[in-house]
Amino acid sequence: MRIHSESQSRLLLARTMRQAATLALARIHSESQSRLLLARTMRQAATLALARIHSESQSRLLLARTMRQAATLALAWMR
Repeated sequence: MRIHSESQSRLLLARTMRQAATLALARIHSESQSRLLLARTMRQAATLALARIHSESQSRLLLARTMRQAATLALAWMR
């Protein structure tokens, strides 16, 4: 998928973060784990929202990091 504008890349990142958080929270049963995950997700979302994305390569890197974190959370839940 080609991202044509900074606003499109930010929207894609926001949607990805929201999806990852929703999936992870749905699988975590402990209140303390849920609070920790929510805090981390909110911190990352705030960082991404405040970050300036200057190029398509930067937006792809941020998306890759987000996807990696989502995968890490899913694997941690499966253990």
